[in-house]
Amino acid sequence: MPLLDSIPFDSIPFDLQLTDETRRALIVLAARLGLLMLCVVAALVAGRLVPWLLRLVLGRVATSKKRAGEYATVAEAIARPLSIATALVLISVSLNLIRTYSGLHSVVSFFVDGAVAVALAWTATRLSSFLRCIFICGGS
Repeated sequence: MPLLDSIPFDSIPFDLQLTDETRRALIVLAARLGLLMLCVVAALVAGRLVPWLLRLVLGRVATSKKRAGEYATVAEAIARPLSIATALVLISVSLNLIRTYSGLHSVVSFFVDGAVAVALAWTATRLSSFLRCIFICGGS
């Protein structure tokens, strides 16, 4: 590329002298961001496990085969929104790791908390509409 060839990289000083305090601050930032990424991965895994655990518990609580079928359909109806809502709530809690970086925390937290609100509303709407259909259409 002709534009990159015209830049004299030899004349740009790349001598970065970091003080011990700056070095420590960068290491702490990297450690917190790494731990945050680990918590995000754990939140995604937990979000995937919650619908499975819900189906397992509802299957054990059911008193009859018919009731177990009804519980399974309710669990299936809210599985995806519940999974997303759980993961987003856990990610929102994990954002406290970067609370000391107030600018970054407030921007990321704004979007994650908005997504949490939407996901919880979606889950509640799915659950209420499904239960309303069961009660109106019949069910024991």
